[in-house]
Amino acid sequence: MSEIKIYNIKQINSLKKYKSITVEYKDKKKRIPLYHPCYSISYLNLKTYKKNDKIAILTCRYLGNYFNIQTQEKNINIYCDDFVTCIKGKNSSLSDTFYTGLFNGKLTEWEINTNFELNEIKSIYSHQASITVIELYNKQSIIITASEDKYIHIRKQYDFELLTVINLSYCFANPIVSQCNNIFPSLIKISDLNLIYVLIYDLDSKNNFIRGYNLNGLFFAQTEKEKELYSDERGNKIIINNISFTKNSNLIIGFYNLNKYYSLKSWDLKPDDFLRDCYTNNKKERNGTQMFEYDYLSDMFYILYDNDFIIKAPNEVDNMDNYHKL
Repeated sequence: MSEIKIYNIKQINSLKKYKSITVEYKDKKKRIPLYHPCYSISYLNLKTYKKNDKIAILTCRYLGNYFNIQTQEKNINIYCDDFVTCIKGKNSSLSDTFYTGLFNGKLTEWEINTNFELNEIKSIYSHQASITVIELYNKQSIIITASEDKYIHIRKQYDFELLTVINLSYCFANPIVSQCNNIFPSLIKISDLNLIYVLIYDLDSKNNFIRGYNLNGLFFAQTEKEKELYSDERGNKIIINNISFTKNSNLIIGFYNLNKYYSLKSWDLKPDDFLRDCYTNNKKERNGTQMFEYDYLSDMFYILYDNDFIIKAPNEVDNMDNYHKL
């Protein structure tokens, strides 16, 4: 049996719970955030402090129009001209650069200097509504944003030049896209195959689903509304909370209100396997996860509950070797 590490954590109550929905699960109601939690908390491995290996934690969505940067020695608030909806650190390597998105659609690139002072490098009003997602794809040096205006913008990181625009509510001669108009993009992940996967909540049907595009903005797949993917054995709706990838770029997804995970094929987003339990060798009854992520490079699961953060390697029940086959 693989070793399981469990860390007890405190909830970050200072973060404003900005825009959520209520779903019923097991005869109970549960609040689920529309804005994804991982886009209100980010971090930087500061290159200016690389001798001491400094980590800066970035947080936003506070009651005021500011975001926070914290290290072991310092804690500062930076005020903006509107509510800060998203923050994203360029943390693939040592970096002093990060990005913020505002309620008014403004995208800004920031840099921290050696005196722990902030410089605004550049900014642009990228959207006509609040930015819901900021995602970096350093392999292609691009930055991707999504908004409540139902558009995705793909830009160069260097100068914010617009490369591709994706209209999430329209696709010519494709009713599966065009019929979903009242939607909210909450998460974007990019696979090693240069494919974009967007987690979208349908405010009319009260389901969320995943849609796939390439970097040119061409739609290629959407998860089907199958009973086993959208409902549990009692018929309750289950809400996806995260997307991660296997070694062969298939998708692993977790749920806010179900303590299980699922696998989807990367090319057509159809089920690749059945629901599997998030086995953590813990007697606590779990009704769902705040985040469920699998990192194929380390071959580890990272599971966040309300007050526990669990790191565990796959076991025989997970059968991850089968997922890695091409």
